[in-house]
Amino acid sequence: METPETLLLTVHGSHLYGLNHAESDMDFYRVVSTPPSQNRFGDVRKKNGIQTVESGLDDSVFDFKTFAIHAYNGVPQALEAMYSPVATIDVLKAYRAGFRASVQSMSARYIHAIEKFASFEFKRRRHSLRYALNLREAISNNGRFEPVLSESDKEMITEMALSKDFIKHLRKLSYFELNLDEDLIQRSL
Repeated sequence: METPETLLLTVHGSHLYGLNHAESDMDFYRVVSTPPSQNRFGDVRKKNGIQTVESGLDDSVFDFKTFAIHAYNGVPQALEAMYSPVATIDVLKAYRAGFRASVQSMSARYIHAIEKFASFEFKRRRHSLRYALNLREAISNNGRFEPVLSESDKEMITEMALSKDFIKHLRKLSYFELNLDEDLIQRSL
């Protein structure tokens, strides 16, 4: 069976956002021309794609159609790959440059993720804040945002995620009313 052509390959996860540390694994997001072939041993089906984790490398592979649908529908990981400024393979450069997410779909997905991650440990609370920043920027920028955090944004969301006033900070950062389980969040702080 012929290997599908890689159309987009970008670092992903903490190395993309700039939140990586010495123990962070290396995540990649790959878009291929045709659906990934049969799972190899150890691969995990992931929302119509394949994820392989091996020796500290995490490779998530999606065909172009699935990637485009996920991005249009506001799936955070797809949008982060769509807007990545550090792609090493980029046959989709013109497509990516002109792409705009549906802010309505994106808002629903991001609000769900913000609310979900707010109730957990520091790392996920920080993701909740990062999602709020991305959504805020996308609303102001016609559906686009920069997934790489500035040094000041990294410092800000780290301090907020550690703060006893996390809920207040998250509500202030978000443009939307959030349905948060404040008791559960307070127990996680």
